[in-house]
Amino acid sequence: MNNSQFSNSPIIIVMSGLVSLLAYLAIVYLLHIRRLNITWKSIGFDFKNLGRQVWLGIKICFILDITGLIWDFSLVKLGLSSEHGPAGQLTAVSSSTELLFAFVFSAVLIGAFTEELFFRGFIFSYLKNKFGFLKGAVLSAVMFSVAHGISYNTPLLFFHGLIYAGAYNGNNLLLPIIIAHSLRNLTVLGYNYFGIILW
Repeated sequence: MNNSQFSNSPIIIVMSGLVSLLAYLAIVYLLHIRRLNITWKSIGFDFKNLGRQVWLGIKICFILDITGLIWDFSLVKLGLSSEHGPAGQLTAVSSSTELLFAFVFSAVLIGAFTEELFFRGFIFSYLKNKFGFLKGAVLSAVMFSVAHGISYNTPLLFFHGLIYAGAYNGNNLLLPIIIAHSLRNLTVLGYNYFGIILW
């Protein structure tokens, strides 16, 4: 098995997602929850009004998808590549159903959960308490966008990081943000997997 086959192995993709989940949970628990003696509920895990939270997540995702479409259209008009970050790997292997399910599991389910727990529940919360909302939102959005790698989409990811921070700040609930992020990742995976070209 060569390196590209190894890196595109569904088992490796799922395992890396699970390792990331455990690492993020440990970091948030040890550095935030345990150290500050707070609860999971206090960082945004509250399942009251579940229907309202799901609906809010769908509305946030709609905003993310519209901004993503505008960004992609702008890149195309400027003659720049409109790649979609890590999901771009799917275009070369779109015939693999196993790989699709591995990416859905890792990016849509685990990735969105761990990133929102870490970047909003931990990083943004900490920075907001230390520097205020605006600086906390900007700094956490910078970290979020850079963590995805530097590309043409870095400004879009920064803007999405600001949207996530603002939505989280507005209600202190992680579930709507996780749902929005999951649906956004699913949209990007769908575009890449099915080779949808919008422009």
